[in-house]
Amino acid sequence: MQAAQQESLPPHRVLARNYISDSENKIHSNDVAQRYGFSGALIGGVYVYGYMVHALVERYGEEWLAHAVTEVTFFKPAYDGDRLSIEAAPPQGATGQRAHRLLARNAQGVELARLDTHLPAVLPSVDSRAAMSPAPPGGARRPVAWDDVVPGRPLRALQWRPSATDNAEWAERCEDRLPIFRAGARPPLHPGLTLQAANRVFKEHYILNAWIHVSSHITQHALLRAGDAIEVRAVPVRTWRHKGHEFAELYVALLADGLCAQEVLHQVIFTIRPKADPA
Repeated sequence: MQAAQQESLPPHRVLARNYISDSENKIHSNDVAQRYGFSGALIGGVYVYGYMVHALVERYGEEWLAHAVTEVTFFKPAYDGDRLSIEAAPPQGATGQRAHRLLARNAQGVELARLDTHLPAVLPSVDSRAAMSPAPPGGARRPVAWDDVVPGRPLRALQWRPSATDNAEWAERCEDRLPIFRAGARPPLHPGLTLQAANRVFKEHYILNAWIHVSSHITQHALLRAGDAIEVRAVPVRTWRHKGHEFAELYVALLADGLCAQEVLHQVIFTIRPKADPA
């Protein structure tokens, strides 16, 4: 068992592509990202996560998709055209469990993101917040503001039924050729696509100009498939300011048939500090 725990995952190479340059989130456009001091448009964190999970799905298949605890943190941006290497590193913690650490680096060897995951014998219990009553549907989106992101006040729920075509297109954008995401009429949903729901439920409530995905802690309780009727619920947990940025942590639950299939603690910068003018 110990040897199986430490068995390393194979490296994965991918060419990062920005498929969302026309997104409402202007951090994915060159001109706006450069105004904030970046070299160019940022590749979405959910896409980087999508690149990073390839070896896990290749190794464990539906088992990992339905029964895992994962933490992904983004340190530096990936840009369009970057050649990324996803490689295993010694896992941290999760003693006695199938645990893995994966690092995403660019061609210069800079660590852009880190993913820690394990498949515990028993998953944590579903948080009571999954049973929250969402805000009433139909409200108008409003510009995001510090005083309006209120910890403990639920957002409107997102109703979502992803198709097999949506799933295949997402996998293709992640350069993921694994057949599991294209098999049959109801293949398992790609992890990047399900994580994107945490972004979507936030932006369906607020109008955001430019914002950045910082990290996600994901608990996968059950398999989600194309065609599932999914309700995405979310509530801000906390907000804070750091170095001029405004952050929020959201609790997000994805429910299918009334049962919680996935939970996410999702951290974002929803207001980015403007770049200082040169003296």
